[in-house]
Amino acid sequence: MLALPFAAEAQGMAVYMAADGADANSGASPGTAVASLERALQVAIRQAGAGGTEILVAPGTYRGQRNVLRLKTEPPPIAIRAVDSTQRPIFDGETNQGTWLRVLAQTPMRLPLTIEGLDVRRYSTALSIEAPFEAGVGQQLASAVKVLSNRFEGIGSLQGPPSTAALRFVGISESIVKGNSFLRVRNAGDCSLLHPIYMAHGSNRNRIEGNSFDDNCGVAIKLRDASNENQIVDNEFRRQTLPAVFQDWYCDATKRKDCERKDECPSWSNRFAGNRLDGKPVTPVALDIRHGERPSNQCELPAVRERVLMQSPATSTRATSRGSQPR
Repeated sequence: MLALPFAAEAQGMAVYMAADGADANSGASPGTAVASLERALQVAIRQAGAGGTEILVAPGTYRGQRNVLRLKTEPPPIAIRAVDSTQRPIFDGETNQGTWLRVLAQTPMRLPLTIEGLDVRRYSTALSIEAPFEAGVGQQLASAVKVLSNRFEGIGSLQGPPSTAALRFVGISESIVKGNSFLRVRNAGDCSLLHPIYMAHGSNRNRIEGNSFDDNCGVAIKLRDASNENQIVDNEFRRQTLPAVFQDWYCDATKRKDCERKDECPSWSNRFAGNRLDGKPVTPVALDIRHGERPSNQCELPAVRERVLMQSPATSTRATSRGSQPR
């Protein structure tokens, strides 16, 4: 587990990983590759300059790695990507427990992290990126996270508490999730809480584009609590267990007693366009918009109150709300 601030000292560099590497190595070349992502991040943190660092992952299977990165200060750019785009490295959690990579920002900050071209499988959660949400603060920050062309397979819990997400963003804004595959994201028990993509608590203006979702048991994409102006476009959904592929929900403390936060609000002006379900255009029937448009007085109401824009803002149709249910 890392708990180190980033330092800006030198120019951009590369750190090399290999399944047959060793964490005693420097990671400075393919011949001195490290074995674990935790060690690679440690080297990147210590040596990254303003130009940032690439962590280049060689083909192979990396077993049982679980990594937590705690950030005290804003990092320079770091990219974790396959060294060979034609051969995905495999990170195999083996037991469907824990999280492959959890990034925790101690304060609202930019997080210019790129994850590209990897295969992550058999974890309870693949990726969780979390920043504290403060009303009016988190909404102004551009996190700049990019999750590109990865494959997430077999994510979910086989026993114990159910998983809630394959990819989780909390307080993360102006980021991109593009060209990824989410395959068989399932819990052995309750699947209603599990989502391949879950964005919550002030995750604004993100773009979810060109991803494929196949054989998943929960609602594929969920937005929660003041997560506004996100673009969900040109995604493909196949063989989904539940009829809805998108859910917008918040825990209304005026109606429920089990809300962890008492200040949650609806999300507004999220665009959902060009998406397809089993080869056909997604219609409002496949959108699950929880609660109506009369939140408590603590919530700011935008001038334009569409919850979900089905096409462009100029030609939108409003998705209707459904009854409140716990999720």
